[in-house]
This record gives sequence, structure tokens and C-alpha cells, in this order.
Amino acid sequence: RDKGVVAVAEALRKHPSLKTLDIRGNANTLVDGLYGHGPALADMLRNSRILEDLQLAELRCYDHGVTALAEALYNHPSLKTLGLQRNGISDVGASALAEMLRNNRSVQTLLLGDNYFGVDGVS
Repeated sequence: RDKGVVAVAEALRKHPSLKTLDIRGNANTLVDGLYGHGPALADMLRNSRILEDLQLAELRCYDHGVTALAEALYNHPSLKTLGLQRNGISDVGASALAEMLRNNRSVQTLLLGDNYFGVDGVS
């Protein structure tokens, strides 16, 4: 069930110099997308300190996965671009991302199109 996430985790561990990870649109190969697997991806990110571009669009992360990712990226030193388009993110997930951005100074581009949050989620 978690084979896709585990494979990505192993790739990050074996390639600590990886600067770009693009797995967008692979929700079907990850069985349930990243819903419930966000914590596994978050653990990977804590160990990848030079990753600059992370594209996770269309992975069904939802609020649970995005909240785990936001916590992992809170102090990430190098991530510049984070793509989370079309992930079913509501005000809950957007609030977690907003909190992460208050502390993380490396993120320069955050792509959140086609989600479900409103003004409350980003305040």
C-alpha cells in the first residue's frame, strides 16, 4: 500500500544532493494519494536539507497530509518552491501552511491553485 511513498523516501535518503522532487499527478500510483501518507513524506523532508523544489500537485494530500508537510518544512533551510495545487486543502491545511511561512524564510513560491480554502485559511 505504501510502496510509492517508501520508494520516494528511499530515493531521498540515497540521493542527499537531490534539489528537485516532482511527483505531481501520481495519486493513483500511491493508492490513496498522500492522504494518510503525508507524515511519511514529512519524515523524508526532515532528512533532505538541500531540496529546493517540491511538486506535490494532485496527490490528494488533504489537510492531514499538508499539516504534516507544513510541520516538516517549518525550519527547512533550502526549499524555495512548493507546489500543492489540486489537493483538497481547506482552511485547516491553509492555516498550517500560513503558520509554516511565518517561520520559514526560504520558501519563495507557494502554488495552491484549485484548493478549497477561503480567506480564513490564510489569515
